[in-house]
Amino acid sequence: MGNMPNVRARPLKGDRPDRPTRWQLVWSLPPDPATGKQRREYETFHGNKGAAQKRWREHQAEIDANPDAFAAPNPNTPKVPEDSLAALIEEWVDAHLRQPGVPRKTAHNHAYVLFHYVEPHLGSRSLADITPGDLTRLYSDLLASGGRSGHPLSPRTVRLAHTLLRQVLQSAVDAERLPNNPADRARVPKQGAKPPAKWFTPEQMWSLVDAAQGHRLAAWFPAHWATGTRPEELLGLRWEDVDFDQRTIRFVWAVKETAGRLEIGELKTPKSRRTLAFPTPEPGGLDVFAYLGDHRKRQEQEKKRAGGAYQDQGLVANLINSGVYGPESAHYSVKKAPARMRSHSGASSGLRSMFLRRASVPTCPDDRPYRVGSGRLAGR
Repeated sequence: MGNMPNVRARPLKGDRPDRPTRWQLVWSLPPDPATGKQRREYETFHGNKGAAQKRWREHQAEIDANPDAFAAPNPNTPKVPEDSLAALIEEWVDAHLRQPGVPRKTAHNHAYVLFHYVEPHLGSRSLADITPGDLTRLYSDLLASGGRSGHPLSPRTVRLAHTLLRQVLQSAVDAERLPNNPADRARVPKQGAKPPAKWFTPEQMWSLVDAAQGHRLAAWFPAHWATGTRPEELLGLRWEDVDFDQRTIRFVWAVKETAGRLEIGELKTPKSRRTLAFPTPEPGGLDVFAYLGDHRKRQEQEKKRAGGAYQDQGLVANLINSGVYGPESAHYSVKKAPARMRSHSGASSGLRSMFLRRASVPTCPDDRPYRVGSGRLAGR
C-alpha cells in the first residue's frame, strides 16, 4: 500500500488555526471481496502532526506486513469452531481489551501479540487438544523466527505472549470449558540479558540543562533527573501538588489515552502515589524548584498572551490550546528542539533521557553511581 501518511487536521475548539492538536488518520484496507469496494480504517489522534504521522506509519507497516489480518471477512469462509483457540481469543479480547477505560496502546499491543503471534500457530486447534508441549514448541518457534520476515522475537515479547495466552486459557478453565490450564506447565523462555547501561556524566547533564533554557519544556530535564518519574507522571503533575515552601512534590496523577482521548487519571496503586522531599541542595547542585519556579513564570506569561484561548488545567506541562500534553507530543516537541540542545548533550540519546524510567550518573567526590530520583545532582 502507499507510504504517504494520510493525515487530516480536524479543528478542535480553542485550537490555533496554524497549530491543530487533533488529527484524523485514514488507512486504506484490502477491498471487500464480496462487493469490490475500497475499505478504510479511521482513528482520531491527539497530538502534533509529527506524532500523528509516526502513528500512521506504524499502523501502515502492520497492514503491509500482514494484509490478510486486515482483510474483510469472506462470507464463503467457514466459521471458526466455537471450541477453537481462535474463538476463545476473540471472546477474551472483546471482554478484556475492547472495553471503555482500557488504554488504547495497551489494548492494541496485547491484541496484536495474540492475533499475530499466537493465533496463526494454534488458532485452529481445539481447546481440549492443546498441551503444554504445544505451547513450549510455540515459544521456541517464536524465539527462532516469529517476527516480521522470519526474524527472531525477543524473549520479552515471547514472555508477554505466554502471559496473555495463559490469561486466555484461564478464562476457559474458569468457565469450565477446560479442566486445567496447559500454560501453567509450559516452559517459558528466560528473560534475556539487558544491554549494558549508558551513563550520563554530570558534565553532559549540566550542559543539556543549560542548552535547554528557553524551550517551553526546559524544566523537564532537571525535574526528570531529580525525580526519576515516568513521563506520563510528569505530564500529569499539577501545580497544586508542588509545594515550594516545604520542597515536596506529590505524584498522584498521570496522563493516559483512552478511546483516542487524552485524560488525567489517578495512579493505579497506593505505592505509586507518593510524595518526594528535596532538601536544599549544596552550592552548585541541582535545585529543581528553581527551574520549576522559572517555568511557572513563563507559563503565566503564555497565559496572558493567549487570553481566552489558553485552556488552563493546572498542569505543570500545560498545552496552550488543549491543556493535556501526550507523551508522544512532548517527545516530538523536544526532539524538534534547537540543534544546540542535541550537540551540547554529548550523546545522541540525550534528548530521549527524559523518557527513560531510570538512569545513573557518577556522584562527587567518591564517583559512585546513583539512580536518578535521589533529588540531587553533582555540582558543576
